[in-house]
Amino acid sequence: MNEQRIRIGLIGAGRFARGTLLPLLRGRGIDLRGVVTQRGTSARATAEQFGFRYKASDPEELFGDPEIDAVIVATRHRSHATLAAKALRAGKAVLVEKPFT
Repeated sequence: MNEQRIRIGLIGAGRFARGTLLPLLRGRGIDLRGVVTQRGTSARATAEQFGFRYKASDPEELFGDPEIDAVIVATRHRSHATLAAKALRAGKAVLVEKPFT
């Protein structure tokens, strides 16, 4: 049987994502592809800590990456709906870490 890994992109690497979401994904056979943050330093630190393949500051890089199956939106609430809609239009599955506002 050929086991396929789910390939994830993360938008937002704040305290909740780094302290709760990402540790839960570790060791579950998930391929952490790309992480996007507004500041490059937090993207770099998160990529290094959790093993993301690349880091970026523009969510469009994740939406346009054919190697990403699903996007986790872990940003401030006001951006959830817009980012989730863009990810869905790009054909990605979406997990929003908190309710839409």
